[in-house]
Amino acid sequence: MSELSETGGRVVKLTASVQILPLKCEREISEIVGDVVKIIKESGLNYEIGAHATVVEGEFGEIIDLVKKIYEFCHDNVERSVLNVQFDIKKEGVSIEGKVEKIKREV
Repeated sequence: MSELSETGGRVVKLTASVQILPLKCEREISEIVGDVVKIIKESGLNYEIGAHATVVEGEFGEIIDLVKKIYEFCHDNVERSVLNVQFDIKKEGVSIEGKVEKIKREV
């Protein structure tokens, strides 16, 4: 369940799909993606690596802070890249585990 924030608003977990597409870089793409996954891991947020993107779970502010770090890494290390972020927002919160388990029950 969600907790109340200091301002009395609800704090809920959401998920975000984060995808980095290095378009022009001097290093191998897998190295750049690996560095971004290290940044995600160091954030302490729950995450799951996929073939095309990594899904992270946390509060909105935590995910925004993480996206900012990824952006700064890309800005400093990649000549050109695309950073895609998609949020799954649900009033009562959403988790990676809950989404995956719901699908597994259907198959």
